[in-house]
Amino acid sequence: MRIKIKFKAGSLKVKARGMMPFTLDEPAQHFLSLSLTLGLSTEITNTFEMCAVAHPKLSGNPPTSARSDYPGIFIGAPSPPPAACPPY
Repeated sequence: MRIKIKFKAGSLKVKARGMMPFTLDEPAQHFLSLSLTLGLSTEITNTFEMCAVAHPKLSGNPPTSARSDYPGIFIGAPSPPPAACPPY
């Protein structure tokens, strides 16, 4: 498994290849969410949490996610950060 994570001001970009700890075997995922916590798990006050929710990239006319959301593949569209991280 190979994961690349890039941080920029207000931005989180993730690229992953290989075996993941979850499957993409449904006909469509519809969205993927990610929560990243940095810091010591024993010191909750000294942690930093970032999260993202991505919906599939749309293409074509009419717009569809058929090329970006199918078994084994999910290509997310750029999206703003959620107002709050969802519970996992």
